[in-house]
Amino acid sequence: IRLPLQKDEIKIRSANQETVSAVFNKYEINSLRKLLGMAEAKPDASSPEDSFTLQAKEVPASQFAMIAAHSKAISIKFTDEKNFVAAADGVYTCAATDRESGEALKEVMENSSIVKTGTGFKQYIKYFRAADTDLNGALRNGYLTAVKDIEIMHYVLDPERSHNVRILVRSFLGQEAERLLDAQRADEGQKETDLFSAIDATEENGASLEKAINECMLLLPLCGQIEKRLEENKLSELYYKIEMPLIAVLSDMEMEGVKIDTLHLKNYSIQLNSELNEIERQVREMAGDPGLNISSPKQIGILLYEKLQLSPKTKKSQKGNYPTDEEKLNELKEKHPIVGKILEYRGLKKLLSTYIDNFPQMIDSNGKLHTSFNQSLTATGRLSSSNPNLQNIPIRTERGREIRKAFVPSSEHGAIVSADYSQIELRLMAHMSADSGLVEAFNHNKDIHTATAARIFREKEEEVTKEQRSKAKTANFGIIYGISSFGLSQRIGMSRSDSKALIDEYFNNYPGVKEYINRMIEHARQKGYVETIFGRRRFLPDINSRNSTVRGFNERNAINAPLQGSAADIIKLAMINVYKRLRNEGFRSRMVLQVHDELVLDAVEEETESVKKLLKEEMESIVKLRVPLIAECNAGANWLQAH
Repeated sequence: IRLPLQKDEIKIRSANQETVSAVFNKYEINSLRKLLGMAEAKPDASSPEDSFTLQAKEVPASQFAMIAAHSKAISIKFTDEKNFVAAADGVYTCAATDRESGEALKEVMENSSIVKTGTGFKQYIKYFRAADTDLNGALRNGYLTAVKDIEIMHYVLDPERSHNVRILVRSFLGQEAERLLDAQRADEGQKETDLFSAIDATEENGASLEKAINECMLLLPLCGQIEKRLEENKLSELYYKIEMPLIAVLSDMEMEGVKIDTLHLKNYSIQLNSELNEIERQVREMAGDPGLNISSPKQIGILLYEKLQLSPKTKKSQKGNYPTDEEKLNELKEKHPIVGKILEYRGLKKLLSTYIDNFPQMIDSNGKLHTSFNQSLTATGRLSSSNPNLQNIPIRTERGREIRKAFVPSSEHGAIVSADYSQIELRLMAHMSADSGLVEAFNHNKDIHTATAARIFREKEEEVTKEQRSKAKTANFGIIYGISSFGLSQRIGMSRSDSKALIDEYFNNYPGVKEYINRMIEHARQKGYVETIFGRRRFLPDINSRNSTVRGFNERNAINAPLQGSAADIIKLAMINVYKRLRNEGFRSRMVLQVHDELVLDAVEEETESVKKLLKEEMESIVKLRVPLIAECNAGANWLQAH
């Protein structure tokens, strides 16, 4: 190919070192920095690297709590063999194997005048409970007000960056400080370890002991740097009022667990496996192939694209396979009934493997399932759960809903109580947009979807049809996620032009919503982030991207993140308040699950009505908005009945 250029014109020129270094710092790219012969990243000027010490003093357990109390501000690290406290004058250790040591640690944790810095405090609380050490007094006295969990603090500061302590040490304290975390004997190979785990493996040699000392020592200066940034960005209150007190709530919920009816799951598994076999028989019959393996993407691809010719122009991947993912199969669903059956088969297999057959293998000796709530994972501030993930149990299908029948109260004649915020993101849209139409509808307790349909279709509310209400509902929820006319047309089966007309009519009737959307996008373009009503930030670095797809994704997040994030903050505050009242008022009922905008409690029989009343009081009074917050509370013999 002949190019209208000379060789010299296309030579790689030297890079702007300052610009490239800034990019490397931002995205923590260190291997390329070395490859290009650039200087190592410099730590903050306020954190000199030569101030660190490697000294530690072994003290008896009887002195451990006294040293901590005298220091007032400490960092802590607990392991199976030794416990560590880093104070202003050095690092102190004591054995972790006797009762006296356990009492000393309890005293440190319960003392609210000692500011404790570390990470994994949720695990520490669980550790004490598992060891039959009662921290109830500490929790009532609010010792969590004196806890600085570095991982959670950094999550508040920058939710989408890594919260790994090693990376934070490098970013805030520099690479010299990071090297202290690599202490090892000369004959050892370097190993990546899970730093700052709440209950570590036994310290086997002097190198690992030195490493633990260094870890503990670096926590205080690291926390100081992160706390400074929180204050500069006015995010301290978000941590101290929401995220920090939530640590104890989540710890107790994880320890409590939720009772599972394994007999129901066993019977349901038998039923669904029978249905699965029947679907398999039907698919093979429709395909004319009794040996077809429905679980084989390759065989399904050949069936759909070669034998049935459902999409002749579709090409194979580089590995020689046709696309058979869910999105592609949904595109083909209308072309042949076999596709719907294949999708149904896959859905059933997932229900069985992920939930129905898996849950009984994960329960403890008391028949309870214990999920882990992730407090520092999502970009919006919402909680997620894992091992198992209880937030993705299908609720829109009858088969999925049936799984919730297995979640039952742990006490005889008790009840599962569910409290769910009603249309919270739409209510937040009404509040944040101050649109008079939305505000008026919610304040007069109207059915918001019927009210919207009446406006955009120009009908009286009592004359709105089910189809019109359904379209208005899709528009209401779609628009807060920045839906396009094309996206709306796909969801409600209208032409693109009709969908555009519907959206235009929506904005004509709710002009405040359009103004909110424009305001959030412009704010993101100017500041690089948007905020919830509590100040939580969602950073959108690509809001000004030249790539329309990337820019559109960021614009949709600019619209929705303040709503979804505010809803997340509200339910977290509700959890904290409900938890406090349950403890302080002597309830035996316990909060066991949080799923999206819903709280689930395991209630004893005589407390069921009181728990429902408590939930409604606390959830509806979290924050004063332009429209009321409504929590719908129900009780039942299982989660499905209560929802």
